Amino acid sequence: MDPASILAWTRGIERLAIVGLSGLSLLLGWDLFRRGVLLTQNAEFKTHLWTIRLLRVGPGIFFALFGTAAFIAALARPLEITTGTTTTQQSRNPSEGSTVKTEKQTISEAANSANSSDRDVIAAINTVHLILVPKASKGFDANYVAAINKADQTLDSYKKSLMFQHYGQMSTQFYSVYEKVASDPSVLGKQTPEFQEKYPEIEAWDNDTFLRRR
Repeated sequence: MDPASILAWTRGIERLAIVGLSGLSLLLGWDLFRRGVLLTQNAEFKTHLWTIRLLRVGPGIFFALFGTAAFIAALARPLEITTGTTTTQQSRNPSEGSTVKTEKQTISEAANSANSSDRDVIAAINTVHLILVPKASKGFDANYVAAINKADQTLDSYKKSLMFQHYGQMSTQFYSVYEKVASDPSVLGKQTPEFQEKYPEIEAWDNDTFLRRR
């Protein structure tokens, strides 16, 4: 039996149990009257809109009220079963066809959007590193230069954390061999095939700047 069927049976049994207990409560209340249990009691129920006061009523009334309230609540809120899959449909004119977007596609688009945003951040960090930091030593005093260098180090650490989020351990491996590959390309051939395949993509992310996109 698939999970959806199990869920449907479980929720159905739950509703039957609510109705059954409501009926049992009504029967117990009627039985108290039948046996002559008539000790009078008082009760008061309040909400933000109204107040109900019960004065000098028998105990069977409370069983009957509970059963009735539970039964009405079950009817007022019909059974709803969801499987956790969301589908969004955008209707258009028949001549234009229709567009159907599944939850997987939505998640994929969000992931692509996040990737694009993260790469923009990396490009911004690289651009600042290439343009601002070299000029800082010429146009600012020592305190400003030290602050800019500290900021540059912090941004570089953040850049590497973004790279790790996207490429995991491969990004760490990339930074351990990058300078060696620049001077000796044969070093890359000694790495795993998977890493060699990903290397150009990681390198493109690492070197991206807004200057290259102009």
